[in-house]
Amino acid sequence: PDGRSISNLGKVTSFYRIAKQEVTNAQYSSFLNAVATGTDVFSLYSTDMGADDTGGILRDGAGPYTYSLKPGHSGKPATFVSYMSALRFSNWLHNGAPTGLTEDAANITESGAYNIQLDGGSTYSIVKNSLASYYIPDLNQWYKAAYFEPDAVQTSSSNIVIINQEEPYLDNILTV
Repeated sequence: PDGRSISNLGKVTSFYRIAKQEVTNAQYSSFLNAVATGTDVFSLYSTDMGADDTGGILRDGAGPYTYSLKPGHSGKPATFVSYMSALRFSNWLHNGAPTGLTEDAANITESGAYNIQLDGGSTYSIVKNSLASYYIPDLNQWYKAAYFEPDAVQTSSSNIVIINQEEPYLDNILTV
């Protein structure tokens, strides 16, 4: 009914890269310390990150904030990250993952891989930049990366996916 079928899942006609690992608490904490210290106007931090056993990030202060890691949670996947926060994290990466911002954090979080504009109320207009360096993979890209078997029949470039063969670039640019 919606035009998708299981036989078409994973069909990707362009080259792309996808990280081998989920975004870690250490990486997301670096993002929070870069863009959500004075205030957290976009609710990039969820209190569940600190309160829940599966969360790995603590927030200290009443504004300005600082973020730290729960012991033993540095390399674990970040949890309780909303879709909008994931878009803003992608924008931060696309913009070079700056720290020590001297400008409005919204200049970093609201444009880059995605242009995010409030349409009024709580409705957003989100447009992906065709030249985005970091972005959330679509269903076909994710499916191909998860299930593609390079030793199986490979007849065209549409069967090629580059899954970071070196350390993910993310690990090379973030420091904690």
